[in-house]
Amino acid sequence: MTQNYKMPMKYNTTRKFRGHCEKCGKEVSQDEIYKYLDGNNVSITYYSQYLCKECYEERYGKQI
Repeated sequence: MTQNYKMPMKYNTTRKFRGHCEKCGKEVSQDEIYKYLDGNNVSITYYSQYLCKECYEERYGKQI
């Protein structure tokens, strides 16, 4: 990357959680929601879905 690169402003915050799993639609509290985090790509993290535990494990496998 160049020294003058500036990350777009929209990636400084997360997308708004709307109170439900974005795959199955089940209502889930904010304390029980899962979201994939990618340490190398802020765009992947920003656009990853808010998922309930069952949908998250189905998509990404069981996490430690």
